[in-house]
Parts: sequence; structure tokens; C-alpha cells
Amino acid sequence: MRSVALLLLFLTLQDPQGTDVARWIGDLADLELERRELAQRRLIGAGERVLPELQKAIKSNLHAKDPLAGALLETVERTIRESAHDRRERQRELKLVSFPEGDLRVGDVLAQIETCTGFKFDSTIDANRSVRAGGQDQPVRQLFDSIERQLDVTIERAEKPWNTYEVKPGRRARGLRIHVPGATFNVEKFPRVENGQFVGWVVDTTRDGYPDAALQSVEFIGADGKKREQHACRWCSPYRVLVMGTETDELRLRARIGVTWESTYELKVESPGDPQQFRVGDFRVFYEFLKARVESLASAESPLPASVSLEIDLKGGGTCWRGSIGGFMGVG
Repeated sequence: MRSVALLLLFLTLQDPQGTDVARWIGDLADLELERRELAQRRLIGAGERVLPELQKAIKSNLHAKDPLAGALLETVERTIRESAHDRRERQRELKLVSFPEGDLRVGDVLAQIETCTGFKFDSTIDANRSVRAGGQDQPVRQLFDSIERQLDVTIERAEKPWNTYEVKPGRRARGLRIHVPGATFNVEKFPRVENGQFVGWVVDTTRDGYPDAALQSVEFIGADGKKREQHACRWCSPYRVLVMGTETDELRLRARIGVTWESTYELKVESPGDPQQFRVGDFRVFYEFLKARVESLASAESPLPASVSLEIDLKGGGTCWRGSIGGFMGVG
């Protein structure tokens, strides 16, 4: 959700003290607009650490006499809570992993990846070998490539089951690869010859991984820093491109890649017979008995649609679904 992405820009460099959080919460009721906005930014920047105090303030009805301050308090709490939820959903959906800097046992690294992603490993290498895997929210395939280089091994998906990777001695040669959250793009080039004359390079790009990652545009720059003339295939653009140049031309690739991912929220209906409303980001969910719909609150039509479904627990046992299954969307 765009609002979440923008609010994440407000950061604090130090952990807030309890007195700071209390003062910021109190400043939400200040008569000065600038002071209220500053308090809002600081609370959002503090993140999940301040959620307990925000929720306590909401339950204590601290700002009952000031509807504006109460609305600001609830907005700040919801923004922080949704940001944390979306971050965890992004990590889960796009298979992102984090490790501290320094030397680690490869066996421990693979075990942690299993925990974070649900992947399994069939490894024939020494689990006590040391690797460096430090980094925050790394695409898992990027980390695989790093382990391959460090240990001279190959990590590839097994034929069965689908979520198992084999780790074998000996590194397989790999070409240029572009890693983004959720997907890897493999890039290969082939000479194009017409009437016995070299005219350029045919560059093929293939995607491995998340199905909703798309190569939106690509351009090529020569060693002189100038863009090279290119022609896209009418039937496969932008995944196959003819780049005009010479056989000795060194090319650099610049790509724009979009990844759409789902962030799913479970909204509990306390009283199934009564109409209820829920707010998630720029969307509002309306519930009536055995029916639900979702509307966007954004001023312009959102390019990322939302869908809603009902999961109904039956008295006699069991569960049934009603509506379309889906979640709220985000951009990685």
C-alpha cells in the first residue's frame, strides 16, 4: 500500500524512551498543527516498539474529549501495526532472509532458511563449513549464489518434492543473473549475424521464481557510457532484445522490474449477524451477514486491487468459503 511505503520514510536513530513516547502521545492533542504532525512522525518512526503504549492509550480513552487527537492516535497505531504486518508478509511471500555479519556454519544458514521459507535441503556437503551470509532481507536465490561461490557448490531445485533443494559439491557455471525480491532473471546473449556480417547481440531474459515479477523495461549502455540502439521482439518484448553494436562492445544492462505481492489480513467478525466495517490501509471492508465487499479510499483508483473472502466456521464442525480468495496488495 502506498501510504505504508511513504510512512516508512520517517526513521529514528535511537530507541525512544518511555517518557518520549508519553510526551509524543500527549502532543497529538496539542493545539499547534506542527507539534501534532511532529509527534505523529516520531511515533510512526519509532515503529512496533511503541505499539503497547499506543494501544494502552487507546483503551484508556485518553483523548475522549478531543476527537481529532483520538483519530490521530488510532491512525498512528494502525499505520505502525499494518507496516509491521506488511513487512512480515513481504518477507514470507518473496522469500527474503536476514543474517548477521560474520562467519556462520553453512548448516545453520540452511536450517534458518528452512524456517523462514519452508524450503528443504538435501545436502551432501560438510555442514560445519563456514560462510558469510550477512545481510537484511536478501532474496534467497541471491544468497544461494553467494554460498555457491564461497564453497564451490551447486544449489538447485530437486525434481521432487517441489520445495526441496539439493546442495552438491562442484559449482555449476552461471551467466549474468539479476536478483530482486522474489525472483531471479537469467540473462544470456547470442551474436546476430546477417549476410555474413555481425550486427549486434540478441539478449534473452528468463524469469525464475515468483510469478508476479515482471521485467518492465531494459536498456543497454556501452563502455563509453552511451545507450545502445536496441530493437525489441514484437512477440516477446522486453524479454528478447537485439542490441546493435560490435563484437567487442562491453555492455551494461539497466532494467526496471516490478514485483507485486499479496499481504493478507484476517479480520475477525465478532457478531456475524450485525453489519461491521474494517479499515486496512487505503481500503475499507464492509461486512453484512454472509456478505463482504471492499472499497478503496484513495483519491485515485488504486492500481493494486484488493479482494475479500469469508471463511465461515460451521456449528457442526468444518469450514466453508464464500467469495473470492485473495488479499491486499503491496509493491516490493
